Amino acid sequence: AIGSHPSLETVVLSDTGLGHAVGGPEQTRAVLTELLRGPCLETLDLGWSRLTESTFGHLGQCLSTSNLSTLLVPCCATSSSFLRGSSVEFFLEFLGEASSLTRLDISLNTIDWKSALVLEDAVETHPDFR
Repeated sequence: AIGSHPSLETVVLSDTGLGHAVGGPEQTRAVLTELLRGPCLETLDLGWSRLTESTFGHLGQCLSTSNLSTLLVPCCATSSSFLRGSSVEFFLEFLGEASSLTRLDISLNTIDWKSALVLEDAVETHPDFR
């Protein structure tokens, strides 16, 4: 389907309710897997989706083998508490391995100081982030 489309470069799923649907995180991870296997996909906008810790972690893992250059995930984190932090932190741990990524929007994801340290480390190790 969409993951094998020969020329699809941009997919915008912002504000579509991704992650809120029946099937929960498992279904969302399956959608992300399918999207990110697209050989020509360069831009993915998932803004205002509901991405859990496991979904954000899966997204980070998928980026290491994708050709994605732009990822927009503003306001997608599901948890933010003093002890647990933001679900986006699970994504940030894989960010340094996403070698094709050159533009990232993680705004409005309630990043705490721990997530900021993980982000700093990823930026330092990523070949194209400055």
